Amino acid sequence: MSIVIDWLVGMRVFLPIAFSMFAATAGSVSAAEITVTLGDASTPSLVTIRGSIEPGDGATFASRIGGLDRALVMLESPGGSVDDGLSIGADIRTKGFTTLVAPNAGCYSICAIIWVSGASRMMDRTSSIGVHAAYRNQAMDDGSSMSLESGMANADIGAFLNMIGLSREAIRYFTAASPEDLLSLSPEMAQRLSIDTAVSDGNVIQWPKDRPTPNRITAQVSEYAGMSTNCSELFSLDPAWLESQMTAVLEQGHALFGGELFADTISRDAQFQKNQIEAMGRWNWCIEAERSLRAGNRMTGITGPSYDCAKASTITERTICSTPDLWASDRAVGYIFNIVHATGTKDEKRTLNQRQRAWQARRNACGDDVLCLNERYDTWLSEFTHQ
Repeated sequence: MSIVIDWLVGMRVFLPIAFSMFAATAGSVSAAEITVTLGDASTPSLVTIRGSIEPGDGATFASRIGGLDRALVMLESPGGSVDDGLSIGADIRTKGFTTLVAPNAGCYSICAIIWVSGASRMMDRTSSIGVHAAYRNQAMDDGSSMSLESGMANADIGAFLNMIGLSREAIRYFTAASPEDLLSLSPEMAQRLSIDTAVSDGNVIQWPKDRPTPNRITAQVSEYAGMSTNCSELFSLDPAWLESQMTAVLEQGHALFGGELFADTISRDAQFQKNQIEAMGRWNWCIEAERSLRAGNRMTGITGPSYDCAKASTITERTICSTPDLWASDRAVGYIFNIVHATGTKDEKRTLNQRQRAWQARRNACGDDVLCLNERYDTWLSEFTHQ
């Protein structure tokens, strides 16, 4: 999950205040009102966009947020200029900002595109988000005007949504409705379209990791299958147990979204996974897959490093025991060392033992510095899996 979500975890007190500020200053305005409330070391800045997105608002937004490193962008808008909305969305994605539609606020048309551009997204149960195809107003001979779908604008929107990683189903949903209609983007629809979203309901926040999406379920099924085939020996895991976890995840997906949704996606993801393993190397892929599953609140069967933590005697050993992200790497180092050692000559084993002791000394010099320990394990694995 992005670092912005981590900031939001610490914003449980700040968010109600922000909502109140947003509601107190809300009003009906003809063009976008863009304001910035600067944050501090513990709280991101608050940027509000309220009103219709008009030509020039993209440049205004860029100038207002130029010096910000982290921000929460709160939205309430009926939509407006596609070009300016896409410009705002691109700046938000580049900056890694979080987007939020506040309680009881509405965000429609290009505003919904801005919202989905957030590196992390948030909405309330009472938020209203609506999407439809882009359109232009065509003047008629009788002096009236007619809303006509704009193929060029929809192509630009589709390309942008594809660039930020939305699924084909989500892109179709965002551009399907006629200009006169709106398709609602509820928390449940966002989940079905694999749009990771944090949802607030009163004082309770449901985070994306607790809201399974079809894309995440597909990835987890493939990761369990790949770990069963490629990683069970590396981590001393039972392949049958990994396969049982894969089946449970797939059954959950079928119960939530229906089985037809996964018929094609799983085979496509399996091919993607094969390409990843070839590019990353088998052992590196196994470590990343284990981390990914654990980050998604899935069990991996890895409950500690390669040694007995009850016997940990140094600060480094105790730090490894208390850092789940290091467990898979530690197990991999132990397994690969034993394999290489078992197949070496007497002189090769002597050299290997010397190298291992030197590496352990460098690792232990990290003390309780987790970033340093990660780097030491990554270096060891890179040296021993590419020689």
